[in-house]
Amino acid sequence: MSSAQFFAQKTLIPSTVKLESKFIKDETSNAIWYAEKGDQKIEIGKIATQVKKIDKATLLIKTSVK
Repeated sequence: MSSAQFFAQKTLIPSTVKLESKFIKDETSNAIWYAEKGDQKIEIGKIATQVKKIDKATLLIKTSVK
């Protein structure tokens, strides 16, 4: 048995991240989580994520799970 790990980018650490606020736009995205049991697909959760730029130095990310 063997395993391998591959990463597309370096780990992000708050002190090394430089965000350019001009590229950040307010948006909301929604997703639904499902579980499968046999041939049945069962909804187990709804996720809503809101991204809002407050000002050049503040970014609000709000995630709701129902």
